[in-house]
Amino acid sequence: MGLKLFPWVSSVACALFGMGFLFLLFTSFGWTDATAGFWTSLSFSVLLGIIAGVVVKKNIWLAIGLLGIIGGAFSGILLLDFIAVCFDWSPEWALYVFAITGGIVGFVAGFKLGAPVVNVTTSFIGAYLFTRALTLFFCPDEWPSESDMISGTVDYDALGW
Repeated sequence: MGLKLFPWVSSVACALFGMGFLFLLFTSFGWTDATAGFWTSLSFSVLLGIIAGVVVKKNIWLAIGLLGIIGGAFSGILLLDFIAVCFDWSPEWALYVFAITGGIVGFVAGFKLGAPVVNVTTSFIGAYLFTRALTLFFCPDEWPSESDMISGTVDYDALGW
């Protein structure tokens, strides 16, 4: 079933990642501060995400490459998180540099390796999204949102851990 459903799963994942990344980018530029900017940014993000999902569904190797980009970007962000914890260094620009560099490496690895990249990336992303969804459902007051963590506005003393 995994092989049969891969085009659908990859197109939905690509669409959601594209929407989320574009909206996060628009938010970091301050384009969502006004009501009109928020709705314009949201509409633009959703439209481009849907277009990306349709294109990915029609081309399986593009889907593998884009899945590599998603996995590479997540890996780059994970590496930045590790560096931030170890060396107390995490400027906002580094988030984009690590995510873009990881995405490029993941894209190349996806085209060169194929199935192993799909297995690792879908396992990692699925586990992260499942765990993140559980934290939002069961303990939203004890776990900060991604935007709070990125902006540095988390009061870690108040979290209790």
